[in-house]
Amino acid sequence: MAHLLAVDDADVIRNMLKITFKTQPDWTVDLASSMSEALEHTRRTHYDLFVVDYLMPENTGLELVRHLREQAEYEHTPILMLTAETDPCIKEQAKSLHVSAWVIKPFQPLTLIDAVKRLLTQTVDNN
Repeated sequence: MAHLLAVDDADVIRNMLKITFKTQPDWTVDLASSMSEALEHTRRTHYDLFVVDYLMPENTGLELVRHLREQAEYEHTPILMLTAETDPCIKEQAKSLHVSAWVIKPFQPLTLIDAVKRLLTQTVDNN
């Protein structure tokens, strides 16, 4: 069983992520709309993978990634950046924070599922 946290400020994207991930019987997903809400979730629950939007009103997704990487529990947890952002500088910053994958919005549900499966499999193989 894999437990995912999806973080996006847009209701429509969060709903689409929930619908997409619910198609996988061995995945559970929690949703957050901001960095502060996501960090609150991590205080109560352990996650196997994060899906993080880059552009959010209060903070960027990279700021959330930085906070997650500072926690020993999430130092090596896969993080998939889900964004419409294509700026190479931002991608480089994401790489420096060990973002595991980058999926461009709008996304195809099967593409996203495949990316998450790949990351979860790599995590199991590395442990």
